[in-house]
Amino acid sequence: MFHRVRPFALIALGLLFSCAPSPVPSAPTSAQGRDDYVAVHIDTLSPALSGQFVDARREWLGELRSHAATDGRGVFLQVGDSSFYTLRHFASFGDFDTRGEAIERSLAAVPKEAAERYDHLSDTSLVYPHTSQIWAREADLGYAPASGAVDERSACCGRLVIEDVRADPISEKTYSDATTAIDAALVDAGYPLTRVTYRTVFGAGHVFTLWLAPSREALDGSPNVLDAVAKVRGAARAGELGAAIDSALVHTETQTIVVRHDMTQ
Repeated sequence: MFHRVRPFALIALGLLFSCAPSPVPSAPTSAQGRDDYVAVHIDTLSPALSGQFVDARREWLGELRSHAATDGRGVFLQVGDSSFYTLRHFASFGDFDTRGEAIERSLAAVPKEAAERYDHLSDTSLVYPHTSQIWAREADLGYAPASGAVDERSACCGRLVIEDVRADPISEKTYSDATTAIDAALVDAGYPLTRVTYRTVFGAGHVFTLWLAPSREALDGSPNVLDAVAKVRGAARAGELGAAIDSALVHTETQTIVVRHDMTQ
């Protein structure tokens, strides 16, 4: 069942690329990889200026490395052809009270001109929509293979499924029950991808599911989820589960993901 977020929590807010891991430590925020929240920043780029955005980020990372600094941006995911999602895990909304000061201290030695150049080159690459959200992890809806499990930072690539679940309790339960049954079947099938699911608690209200792969070969070689379910539960049961999910949704879309280690600290 989806986790409900209490109102006070919201008030507290106030291409094929290398899959080598990022060589620079991550931002000095609260522990990453926890069953907690994710601050997500979404940049949509003008197709003609996407190269400018990427080059500006790489150049800026060079400045940060040379001064042992961080800007606390988190993991960069390229979503589709012209969007970037930046994901930063945090454990408490109170982190927002201290994060800005910590980043300012880290950037104190970085030349101001370099920061202004980065801001200008990246900001002039943007088009609508340009927004930020808070996601909460739905651990009960996740799945990890027995071996080779990855997360947003260690993965190479994957798929992002964006779903709008009907708001009534019956639809939410139908979606949760069917997803749980699918995940149980994936365990028996030895499905190779990792599923990480988040529900928006500050933003547009979508459910975001990341199907993450350790390599391009693993992603390309993985079967369709319902096909994998059919192999261990039968085609009829897989069809029932797929229909149950569909009945609970208003809208769904799927985008490709590339984890941009070259843009991530």
